[in-house]
Amino acid sequence: MFIAIVDFQTRPEDQLTALAALAHEAETVRSMKGCRRFRALTVSGQPGSICIQHEWDSAEDFANYVASPSFTESGIALRPLMVGATESRRFTADLLETV
Repeated sequence: MFIAIVDFQTRPEDQLTALAALAHEAETVRSMKGCRRFRALTVSGQPGSICIQHEWDSAEDFANYVASPSFTESGIALRPLMVGATESRRFTADLLETV
């Protein structure tokens, strides 16, 4: 499994707009080949902070998402709202169990 975690900051007043943009793309992303999970979350106690969690079958599936129109559309909506550096961490993992 391939996991990507993306953290970024918006101005507090732009956080809901950013979340709405991500929600708009969520169904499309979740329907892509290899997507197991796509979530956009707020970070408790950190106004304007957003975390996107991705789970994909493979790095190739994730790369196809990054090359997709959906990813481009999200970037067009989100980049003007972002402040500071974006952090993207990527992992490979083995699922041990789902309980």
